[in-house]
Amino acid sequence: VHMNCETGPFVDKRVRMAAALTLDRPSIIKNVLAGFGELGNDSPMAWAYRTTDKTVVQRKRDIAKAKSLMKAAGVPNGFAVTLESFKRDDIVKLGQIIQSSFKEIGIVVKLNITDGYGFYDFTWLNSSLGIADYGHRAIPNVFLNRVFKSTGDWSASHYSNPKFDAAADRFVKSADLQAAAAVIVRYVKQHNAEI
Repeated sequence: VHMNCETGPFVDKRVRMAAALTLDRPSIIKNVLAGFGELGNDSPMAWAYRTTDKTVVQRKRDIAKAKSLMKAAGVPNGFAVTLESFKRDDIVKLGQIIQSSFKEIGIVVKLNITDGYGFYDFTWLNSSLGIADYGHRAIPNVFLNRVFKSTGDWSASHYSNPKFDAAADRFVKSADLQAAAAVIVRYVKQHNAEI
């Protein structure tokens, strides 16, 4: 799930954080993935990677904190936004959960779930809110470089942070696994809420 950080209603990181705090991740695993999944923690470092710091506290649903963040961001009554994606059973279900969850903090989500033709050609990188599907990768380098770095060609969120770019470069260039892990551990602990 991406939120455009460059333009539109999700530019303020407090709004992104608020939206993330509306999600009941265990319920998503149960109802979207039929129990076949592991909790993610809003980080490019998936639970399966040996370089993931598993001591980072798991983010949990917190509607009161989400409402407080929306107020602090100057949008206490929320806003309307369109979620763009394509028809696939799990994506449709996730879109409906996002729609229902975001509504609790005033974000009214219109679902634009198309038949798939043209989503990746025209809509994916230009939407304010969307769902794309990424296959698993054996190492996180593809996600770090193509999805999250400022120069990433898969960056539907248009996230841009020179500190992240430098940390990702150090991670990819690290000769040993422990050194690589330490780079990302430091970044995630300091900036987890931004991603």
